[in-house]
Parts: sequence; C-alpha cells; structure tokens
Amino acid sequence: MLIVLVKFKVPLQDAPLFRKKLIANAQTSLTESECHRFDLGETFLSASQEYEYVLYEEYSDQAAFDYHLTTSHFLSFNEETAQMVSNKEISLYQSIN
Repeated sequence: MLIVLVKFKVPLQDAPLFRKKLIANAQTSLTESECHRFDLGETFLSASQEYEYVLYEEYSDQAAFDYHLTTSHFLSFNEETAQMVSNKEISLYQSIN
C-alpha cells in the first residue's frame, strides 16, 4: 500500500474556495478503484494568517497513484487551485503493516 501525505498552505482569503474544491476532489478520488482512503485535515496558522491542509491518501501502489495524477478531477483541482497555494509538500511512504 502506498501512503501519500500532502500539505498545502493557503492564504486566509483563498481558504473557503480552496476547501470546497479540496473536499470535492477527495470525494471523487475515492471513486477510483485503487484509492482506498482520502482523509483531510486543516488548521489555522495565526502567525502567517494561513490555513494548512493535510491530505492522507492510500493507494494500492505507485501505479494507482500515478493514475490518480492523470484523472480529470485531479487535473482540474490542481489547475484551479494553483494560484491559491503558497506552499505544497508531498511525501510518499510504503505501508509497513
């Protein structure tokens, strides 16, 4: 199982629209046969006046994640939110259990 951890930082003014698009992307991602989990979290960073979002995703393998990156819903989300994101970090892990 491949675990994908993504962190986004989004300025306060962009957070409501970003959050809406993020939720829609997560819900649609879960319809992919090899996407097994797609959890979302958020916190407000008062010092920088930004929201930080964390995504915890599980895919059958790297090929399933690579497929996810080609889907129309992901490509739309990525394009529509690119200007809202001040920072993005992606980490990939192999499940050990």
